Parts: sequence; C-alpha cells; structure tokens
Amino acid sequence: MLKVSATATTDEGIPSAAAAGHLIAASLTATIQNQKDAPPCPKCGHIAVRNGACYKCLNCGESLGCS
Repeated sequence: MLKVSATATTDEGIPSAAAAGHLIAASLTATIQNQKDAPPCPKCGHIAVRNGACYKCLNCGESLGCS
C-alpha cells in the first residue's frame, strides 16, 4: 500500500495545492502501475481497470473477463 502524507496545509487545515497535487500524482502512479496488463475495452476503446478478478470500463461500464 502506498502511504503519502501531506504536511503542508493552509491556515484552515486544508492541504496546500502542492501537497494535494503530490497526493494525486502518487495515486495516479500507483493506479497506472497496477494496470499495466489492463486490456482496452472492446466496446469503446478506453483502458479498463481491475475490478476484482475481472476488468471494468469506467467509460461505458462494460465488464471484461468475467463470465
């Protein structure tokens, strides 16, 4: 599991833009690394994401690899 902490905050306790950007980048990097073998959706062509043992297209909702 990827652990990232944002210590730079505003006076209201909200993470600064730089810290929030770092969190988003770290999350996207982890997602991309876990999706290296993800197939494209046969219906719309977008890259599917892992959904348990199967894949699901977040664009059109198509399920891949499940019976």
